[in-house]
Amino acid sequence: MSGRQKRTILFAGLCISCLIVGSAIGYFYRPPTNSSRFYLDNTGGAVLFDHGFHTKQVESCAECHHDLFMVDEMTMCTECHDEQMLAEEFTHQELIEIESHECSSCHTVNNERKAQSCRACHPQLQQETTTLVSCSECHDDEYTSELLTHDEMQELDGHSCDGCHHPQSLSDSYHRQCNSCHLRENAQLFSASDGQARCSACHLK
Repeated sequence: MSGRQKRTILFAGLCISCLIVGSAIGYFYRPPTNSSRFYLDNTGGAVLFDHGFHTKQVESCAECHHDLFMVDEMTMCTECHDEQMLAEEFTHQELIEIESHECSSCHTVNNERKAQSCRACHPQLQQETTTLVSCSECHDDEYTSELLTHDEMQELDGHSCDGCHHPQSLSDSYHRQCNSCHLRENAQLFSASDGQARCSACHLK
């Protein structure tokens, strides 16, 4: 057998080996499907959301996934404010509307819980005109919310946030969550000339 024939056989064997290895890799390899970028479909135009990018912008998952907060473990106001500042002087709504406040400013994060989709709690459309469930739906007429503080209610066994509160619609919850950060961190990109959120900054048409 000549040297040329040997080289031809060797080259053919090498090609066949590469073909077998390549086929095996193609058969067994499955590219990851859990991309950190995905589209949130909605009637206002899909939003391209980069979860990987956002996780690098915050200190913990609980910055966005508020169901990870432990409502019965709170930071004392005096850790950030002087002793004249009392939480009782404000409603919860007033506290969360203060621009510099995040849920984690006051509430401890429950590291044992895992983040879940907003859709698990928030309906597509707001079902109720009021955000609060009437006490009489579960209790007799003698029971009123003034009998217990908000903290005492939360500590009762069997009580959950959605037992007293109608969750906001999915759209409202996304807008509130996203805009609170976008308008604070990059108002030039995310706001219109009147200071309101610019829809086209997030929604694709």
